[in-house]
Amino acid sequence: MNLQQKIKTLPSTPGVYLMKDSYGTILYVGKSKELKKRVQSYFRASTVHSPKIKRLVTHVSDLDHIETDTEFEAFLLEWELIQEYKPHYNRKMKSPQGFIYLAIPKKNREFRSLKITTQPMSSDRFHCFGPYTSRKTVVRAIEGFKDIFQFQCSHPNNKKSLCLNYSLGFCNGLCLGGVALEEYDLMLDMLISHLEHQDTRLIEHVKNRMESAAEKLEFEQAARYRNYQNILNSLFYKEEVIHFTEANHKLVIVEEIDEETGKVFIIKRTYVVYAEKFAFEDGLESLRGKIVEHLSSSSTNAPFQAVTKFEIDKAQIIYSYLNSGNCRFVILEDAWLEEENERILLEQLNELKSQKNA
Repeated sequence: MNLQQKIKTLPSTPGVYLMKDSYGTILYVGKSKELKKRVQSYFRASTVHSPKIKRLVTHVSDLDHIETDTEFEAFLLEWELIQEYKPHYNRKMKSPQGFIYLAIPKKNREFRSLKITTQPMSSDRFHCFGPYTSRKTVVRAIEGFKDIFQFQCSHPNNKKSLCLNYSLGFCNGLCLGGVALEEYDLMLDMLISHLEHQDTRLIEHVKNRMESAAEKLEFEQAARYRNYQNILNSLFYKEEVIHFTEANHKLVIVEEIDEETGKVFIIKRTYVVYAEKFAFEDGLESLRGKIVEHLSSSSTNAPFQAVTKFEIDKAQIIYSYLNSGNCRFVILEDAWLEEENERILLEQLNELKSQKNA
């Protein structure tokens, strides 16, 4: 069967596809909720295809696929296959970068610059935020902070003359200190409070500027404020993924396959320890034994273990899916695994079932 015939016979189900060259080397691994539709999209002439996709398609001579019961399984299987085969066109996922941190000096110097570092900085001298997995996101956050508040000063410690960026409208006058430096410190303190989850003044300030620009029909400026607001919020997301994973949660996830059938997953941290299809009419009571069997041996508090570079992609898959609205889940407490708390665990499982009809 040639490539075009394989594409035509692909099922419209969740799964993973493996694109190969003429030597059988796996070039790319992808996943989809609907395999046939997704794979066909690669081979349709389109101006929206990235240069990477266009190059990939010219080298694809063969195709394999693996069906899964659910989209969540497709996400996890894709990750596993990328780790195993390390395809050339999945380079972004196969080579995760080290974690980085955003460090802001405490008020012990006149001008405080924002720094990117690969190691946490001394808490005596710096406010340190992270770890983050994307240097690009942190760089954009710093650049956006300087851009929208006009803090792009060429010589912030000069104090003698205005810099070139001041004449171009990029600098508020930091080069002379005084009121401009006070404004910079105020906004920097707002950024610190925002990243420490202490208040929302910075977001509100950016939002007010965005709304003001929109009222004046300055839509390009309003878009800049909106984009920066999104960048600030994305800094929270990376931290949340890591902290959630480090908590070593035990999860039960239920994903609907169709009106009558679902699939249940028991997960410890980032490991699926059990998965099984079930009929909704049968309920989840029989699942209690499986939960106890796979998790009770580790019911005591596990020692702290930092999220590794290797597992961060998988951690993000699980965390994102829990927040996608495409599944229902419960975080298990260790006490629920004890025999005397059987009723509590059953109530939690039945609650997962009842949410289907909510």
